[in-house]
Amino acid sequence: MKSSHDKLLWLLALCIPSIAIAQDQNLYKMPTVYVSSSRLPETSNLSGSQVTIIDSNEIAQMGVSTIAEILNLNASTHSRARGPLGVQTDVEMNGATFSQILILVDGLRINDPQTGHHNLNLPIRPQDLERIEINHSAGSGVHGPDAFGGIINLVTRHDVQKKISVSNHWGPTPQDNSDVSGVATSTRLSHGWQGNWGNFNLSAGRERSDGYRDTTELNSDHLNARFRLPIGSGHLKLNAGIEKKAFGANDFYGNYPSKEWTTAGLYSARFERKGNVGKPLISSFMYRRHKDRFVLWRHNPSAYENSHLSEVVTLSTHVGSKLAGGDIVVGGEINGERVDSSNLGKHQQKRLGFFGEWAMPIKSLQFNIRSRMDISSVYGSEWAPGFQLNSNHDRWNIFAGVQRTFRAPSFNELYYQSPSNQGDPNLAAERAWAYNFGSLFKLSPRVRLKVSSYLRAEQNVIDWTKSVTDNGENMPPWNAQNLGKMQSRGGSLETTYENRQSEVKISITYSLHDKSRKLPNNIVSKYVFAQPRHQIDYRILLPLFGRLKAVGHYQYREHSTENHYGVGSFILTRKIDAGHLQLKINNLGNTQYEYVTGVPMPGRWFAIETTLNL
Repeated sequence: MKSSHDKLLWLLALCIPSIAIAQDQNLYKMPTVYVSSSRLPETSNLSGSQVTIIDSNEIAQMGVSTIAEILNLNASTHSRARGPLGVQTDVEMNGATFSQILILVDGLRINDPQTGHHNLNLPIRPQDLERIEINHSAGSGVHGPDAFGGIINLVTRHDVQKKISVSNHWGPTPQDNSDVSGVATSTRLSHGWQGNWGNFNLSAGRERSDGYRDTTELNSDHLNARFRLPIGSGHLKLNAGIEKKAFGANDFYGNYPSKEWTTAGLYSARFERKGNVGKPLISSFMYRRHKDRFVLWRHNPSAYENSHLSEVVTLSTHVGSKLAGGDIVVGGEINGERVDSSNLGKHQQKRLGFFGEWAMPIKSLQFNIRSRMDISSVYGSEWAPGFQLNSNHDRWNIFAGVQRTFRAPSFNELYYQSPSNQGDPNLAAERAWAYNFGSLFKLSPRVRLKVSSYLRAEQNVIDWTKSVTDNGENMPPWNAQNLGKMQSRGGSLETTYENRQSEVKISITYSLHDKSRKLPNNIVSKYVFAQPRHQIDYRILLPLFGRLKAVGHYQYREHSTENHYGVGSFILTRKIDAGHLQLKINNLGNTQYEYVTGVPMPGRWFAIETTLNL
């Protein structure tokens, strides 16, 4: 594969100038986007790090039903799904595992403290989002633990929405004699009201699937309500939602016809008021409740069954001001996590955090200095200093940064006990120094080249491992353990062509991820070494004629194991006066592939979606 990668890089080099020559030389400014994942109200080009913004218009073009599907189609992230339509999907980036990625909703953490597998079990759907912010640098200096590989911030929308969407999926094409064709239906409704009192949005939806393989059925329902109320010189945002899901978990945790039921509730309040110096006072509250029940043999639940209830509560406040010609923000955060489990028992952790960030612009440079102190009831105190530098110019900019970060073990890693999995209550917390560097070049008004790299010097890396026999058979159980020191390193090269007048957009991205340490031949790892080593993403948006648009996407993943695959999708959208019609073909080549070893993904499947604006 090395030669194919070299050919790709040469292709990128040849394509960029040829596209650039065809454009005029009048540079235009990109729209200003404020990154709310930062405590400071900074723009994406001044954030001192690589930030990817996926706005609501781009989300609508993807033809997706879940947030997990959005992140799977994004070149900067890698999703490990155990089925379609967002069934138990783990999101990874920059060589970091799902437990090393911080998930925020409107700037507040919602990471699942029990397993981390349920981070995306949310009563939020793509139509509920204003945008998704993907910050590719470590962020413990701002938001606390877990942000090794980056931060994903889901920003909910509060503008009035009145639409209904219905999609029907069918397939896949059987890949072998054991596979069956499946049918799925997804229905989503959004309705809003606006008055002098503010605005209110209500969204609801359901997904139904008979499964693409035996015992892979899905039943999911969700309800989400969002309020925006003006109060004096500020406003109050209220979110409340619940999702109930039941799905076949065939092969998720072994060769068993398993089933799982989950209920996720998410409730938040955010008050924002502008200060006298133009910097806001923001106070937020978030409560997340997640309940799940898992049976290993669905026809004999009493043989092996687990039930878990986890809760996360976060209170945060910060205020901004001017200092020495720059902007400063200081604040504090209280976080509580607890689990009540039939397997784990009852455990809790409380954490108190204090943070500050100062941004100083000097001509074309901007310096960001941040620091955070977290005091945990379990692991004591952790200090996370960080520094970011951004040099912004008309045709190019450069960013670099360093950040200390840490992660406490999940409750499963500490306490889970079963014949196949053994936690360790003596695990040490993960710690790392994370470095990032990158540059963006505006080769023409429509062509951009982005280069980025990262390096993490990690200590006490946690993973589930097990030994294998000489003939390759796995020997139970999986054991949670600290693997010691290692370096995670990598980078990406992305070229983008965008013509706003014709609405043509083409992007090609190549990413490389590597670990400095390898495990002995008789030891296998579950997560740390499972990310793709090479990753290639192609994406094209092409208006055809009239109101017809086409979106094509192809992703190639090459792992350090023999798990290599390439999957393409195609979307055709026709605007109508009342909304749009959409045809989607996923897995065009009917590729046999697995995101998670032992769990095959669907073959070729089709979807038709109708969206009506009410």
